[in-house]
Amino acid sequence: MARRPHRARPHQARPHHALLKKLAKDIESLKKANNDVVEAVELRKQWRKKTRTALNELNSLNTIDIESIEEFKYVAFVKNNYAMIRGDKKKKFKCSIRILPSQDSEEIKRMANEAGIKHT
Repeated sequence: MARRPHRARPHQARPHHALLKKLAKDIESLKKANNDVVEAVELRKQWRKKTRTALNELNSLNTIDIESIEEFKYVAFVKNNYAMIRGDKKKKFKCSIRILPSQDSEEIKRMANEAGIKHT
């Protein structure tokens, strides 16, 4: 007795129109999500570039003067000759910059105080 060839779910050989529509919608939303991701990556790149510039400037200043603090708004606090540099809360960026020991830490603390930055 010859066996009938096995056909998996023949009634679903062609996707339903509604299914196609749903797929198209999914693809659209995927594209949109992808654009958002690309945009986020781009923003992050710009942010990192800005931050690097800020860090370089701070490093080249060799001291943290209040202007630079005001300008960058990244310095969060000064601790043991380190200034913590962070961006705004949304970007969750954090990095520390070495303050050369030749600098007077009291002076740094005073400047940090004047700029309204908490320090330890």
